[in-house]
Amino acid sequence: MFLSNVFFNQLFLNLVRVLITSCCCLLLISTPLKWVSAQETVSVNTAISVESFESLITQGRSERKDGDYDASFATLTKAHKQSNQLGNQVLISKALSELGVTRMYQGRYSGALEFFHECIIIQEALEDSVGLADSYNFIASVHHAQTDYTIASKYYLRSLSLREKLGDQVPLGVVYNNLGTLYADQGNLEDGLEYHNKSMDIWKELRDTSWIAISLRHIGFCRERQGNADEALKSYLEGYHLSVKKGTRMNVMRASMPIGNLYLKMGDPQKALDWCKQAYLLSMEESNLYGIQESCLCLSEVYDRLHQSATALDFYRRSIAARDSIYGHERTKELTRLEMNFVFERQQLADSLKFVKTQIIQERKIQGQRIGLASIGLVLLMIGTLAVVIYRGKRKSDNLLLNILPKEIADELKQYGSAKAKRLENVTVLFADFSGFTTLSEQMTPEQLVTEIHECFSYFDGVMSEFGIEKIKTIGDAYMAASGVPAPSETHAEDVIKAAIKMQQFMLARQAEKTLKGEQFFRMRIGIHTGTVVAGIVGVKKFQYDIWGDAVNVAARLEQNSEPGKVNVSKATYELVEDQFSFSYRGKVSAKGKGEIDMYFLDE
Repeated sequence: MFLSNVFFNQLFLNLVRVLITSCCCLLLISTPLKWVSAQETVSVNTAISVESFESLITQGRSERKDGDYDASFATLTKAHKQSNQLGNQVLISKALSELGVTRMYQGRYSGALEFFHECIIIQEALEDSVGLADSYNFIASVHHAQTDYTIASKYYLRSLSLREKLGDQVPLGVVYNNLGTLYADQGNLEDGLEYHNKSMDIWKELRDTSWIAISLRHIGFCRERQGNADEALKSYLEGYHLSVKKGTRMNVMRASMPIGNLYLKMGDPQKALDWCKQAYLLSMEESNLYGIQESCLCLSEVYDRLHQSATALDFYRRSIAARDSIYGHERTKELTRLEMNFVFERQQLADSLKFVKTQIIQERKIQGQRIGLASIGLVLLMIGTLAVVIYRGKRKSDNLLLNILPKEIADELKQYGSAKAKRLENVTVLFADFSGFTTLSEQMTPEQLVTEIHECFSYFDGVMSEFGIEKIKTIGDAYMAASGVPAPSETHAEDVIKAAIKMQQFMLARQAEKTLKGEQFFRMRIGIHTGTVVAGIVGVKKFQYDIWGDAVNVAARLEQNSEPGKVNVSKATYELVEDQFSFSYRGKVSAKGKGEIDMYFLDE
């Protein structure tokens, strides 16, 4: 994301080379011929690499179609590695998209979202409308599967808007199908049927048997919900036979499931047994959590109707286990975190993407000007212009770097290309998070949620700056900061306590304001501990300054054992500031993985 001094030095050297080449080009007429030859050689080598990449993509798709998702993911990971080696953003985007689809088919939704969001960043920079339409549709599908209907609708409609402009019938039919399913799942059956019929018109015109089978299944679902069981069964069976004939095992599983459920609803558990068992076996073969959850639930009800209670209970437990893997609170919180982080990351990347685009435009202009350069004066003018662009870019890059790294670390990184991890004594760590976040997040729109978190965290950032505290990171609704890093501080504990007081005062004032308006509000817990940490940079891309050690773990446990509106402090911190603030001793409190810890509540 950020450009080092080495990069700018290299760029100036390249400009000198341009100057020399331009001055000599009038004398060395044969040079262009040799240059073309070299380019041809590079192109051949690149073509071979791209061919290898495309071969891996084809293989990964084939493995996914056969239901071998682990093999597909391994193959597509190789393709992603090759695309990075080539440095081709289009290929990187393609590999990320395919990896996301494989994870989505496995029911590993958080992993899928990470790939799709990373893909969108590249596609926006490339202005790739086709790729964006695909990514929006995939992200919508993930949230749809998680019953996050508001988010799903937003992304489906974004995809539809692009697809209608592009005019490609197959992807347009897919979005129609997905929107129809979303409306039907929300109980809006008329709109659901309208979109499914639009989708069906496309498939019939294209004579696409596999998609006709899928649309028949969805139309059957709408008919069943409307109370027309006979018409629903007719559509289901027709779709099933087409799936067996032309579809994948995934589609056969999905076609079997509604037939079993409908027979069960019609009072024929024996027929339902055959269909649900088939769906279960196919789901297990493909390790599809959604299919396992649905088929096990169906089999539980079937065996209950057949008076086989033990077997019914066993399948019910299996269904619950699969459901928890898909819809558990932690998974919901993780998806919310990913969606929020994506929004924040896009805001942070906006300036740097704009700068990169400016660089590309300037480079293209330079390449066009090189051919026509006939004098050193023009070359010098070009260098002068570029120098201004480079200086401005470097200044913006430095500002962005300082926005996420401490100045000492940023300076070390720019000078040496890396920054060493350091052991630091006497560091006070603060952890804060919002009580009942998952429950409240389900009652707010994504936009409201992001706005609320953003406003709170922005205020906290100001508090950290006021007291000279280093913000470390945010993880979903959690906020982490530390004093005494990267440079020692004699007032580290005192500063963190003062910051915690201001944070809670802000949250209480916000609570009172929102109560008067009848709006939802967050309450915050804070935990503080003092000890030794190791601090350094994580990763080689999207640098992040982080801290590790037992002091960090203890601070996290103190936050978890705090209460809404309270600041929970360890004995180590208490002993440093007991003369400056008032505390209430809580006694020894059991903390997960840490045994019993002396804890103190900061008095209001």
